[in-house]
This record gives sequence, structure tokens and C-alpha cells, in this order.
Amino acid sequence: MRRGIMAHAPHTGTARKNTMERAIFAVDELAGFIVAVALVKPNKKLAEVDVKSVHKKLKQKSFAAAVKREEIELGAKELGFSLDEHINHVLSAMKEITEELGL
Repeated sequence: MRRGIMAHAPHTGTARKNTMERAIFAVDELAGFIVAVALVKPNKKLAEVDVKSVHKKLKQKSFAAAVKREEIELGAKELGFSLDEHINHVLSAMKEITEELGL
């Protein structure tokens, strides 16, 4: 478990060697970004967010500027998904726990 946590943070220099480590890395930055996208929607709900809106906001460098977009893209690649597939998987999982997330 410790390796998984270390491997999700590139600054530690810990290589991601298995699916769990790659998944934690791939989901972390994107999940935060999806929350940011939801919070600028009129009702601040995940139900209003779709893959297209996330992808559009990713292209806007000024939106959630601290988010490392290259890590989101690398995470998708390391899991073997296109960026849109990866966004869809994470967004769908987050929508399943909307109440817990408060979105």
C-alpha cells in the first residue's frame, strides 16, 4: 500500500509497477479536476458534467491552472485508455457516489 501511495506522486521518484499504482496515479489528478468542473456548473452537480465538458476545460490552461494536465494524460496512457475513455470511467465512478461527494 505504501508503494502505491508513493508511486502516485511523481516527485517521490517511485516507479509505478502495477495496476493499482498506475490507477491511483491516473485517478488522483483527474478526480480533482472533475470536481472543479462540477463546481462551475450552474447547480454545482456532477450530473451536469459530461466527458465533453471535462475535455473542453482541460484545454483551458487558465481553468484549474494548478492541475497537471500532463499527469492526467500520462495516467490514461499508463492504464491503456484514451483520454476520453479515462475521463468517462472516472466520471462514471464519481457519479455513482455523488451523495458521498456532496456533488
